[in-house]
Amino acid sequence: MFFRNLTMFRFPTSLDLSSLEELLAGHPLKPVGALELSSRGFVPPFGREGEAFSHRVGQSAWITLGGEDRLLPSSVVNDMLAKRIAEVEEKQGRRPGGRMRKQMKDDLVHELLPRAFVRPSRTDALLDLGHGVCVVDTSSRKTGETVVSEIRHALGSFRASADTQADVERIATECGNALYLGSPTRQLGIPQVNLTTQTGYPQYAYQGIRNMARLMESALTHSERPRSRLFRQVLYGDDAAEAD
Repeated sequence: MFFRNLTMFRFPTSLDLSSLEELLAGHPLKPVGALELSSRGFVPPFGREGEAFSHRVGQSAWITLGGEDRLLPSSVVNDMLAKRIAEVEEKQGRRPGGRMRKQMKDDLVHELLPRAFVRPSRTDALLDLGHGVCVVDTSSRKTGETVVSEIRHALGSFRASADTQADVERIATECGNALYLGSPTRQLGIPQVNLTTQTGYPQYAYQGIRNMARLMESALTHSERPRSRLFRQVLYGDDAAEAD
């Protein structure tokens, strides 16, 4: 197992996961239905040859969420819908109304879904039971939350949450010369490197390294600049602004 991405969530260390294997086995991945867009469930971490739904070493447990998604591109649906609308318009001498077009699209989707290709997927997750941390192998927050949601559904109770602003700031203050790599929508009161500005510059080789160095130098130079009350209110809500 080698994680390429890390999305972390916290859960109470008091949570009893002694019956984790049995609970996951009760929610296995089922084949996606003929009229379903997707299906989610747990699969053995070691692949098809494996039998156990979790692999536990000490206070750590490796689990895997499997998925099946039907591939039905919107361009294909829209192209076929346009042809059928043209046929109806030619027969009736008028263009179908909005309600009828919507019904035609729904009927078309139900017709095409059983013939659509199925794409399998798997997302690994590591549960650190000692520290109450769930690490999901994904860079997508939505995918991470899907994994946590499925764990919660299997266990019946799994109160997990992403790191809050206070958590991030606390971690940053514990590290000397820390830099926060992010975007303008989540600037904190610590040195900030706005990675989204990289889209307008060369990001590779010497030019990319030089641009990153320039951004880091700027972040350290302006690290002590205070965030305004309005700025914090826009990003974190009224509670954060009132706390100032």
